[in-house]
Amino acid sequence: MLIDGELRSSRDMLIALEEQLQIALENDREEMQIKLTENWQLQIEKGIMVDKLVAESNNLLETRAITAPIQSIKPVGLGKKIILIIAFLVGIFFALFTVFLAEFLSKAKKQQALL
Repeated sequence: MLIDGELRSSRDMLIALEEQLQIALENDREEMQIKLTENWQLQIEKGIMVDKLVAESNNLLETRAITAPIQSIKPVGLGKKIILIIAFLVGIFFALFTVFLAEFLSKAKKQQALL
């Protein structure tokens, strides 16, 4: 009887271990294989990104001046006389605007006083 009990428990343990070997470990192996494949794919993608960034950084060239800067023989832009004329005209317009504004405000003040 005691031997039958030990034999039965040994068989149960053997069945459990075989089940684990055939089912559980196989499932774990498949999951690990899937994770390994995903990891390889991620490594390939990251490697492509790194290669692209390295290529972009290699394509960046340092810029430098070919010759030293020099002043143009003919000046470019507006002359001093034109700038002075424009400033004078703007000053006149500003003065006229100020006069008209002051006149408007004085008439508005008188109008307000009459009401």
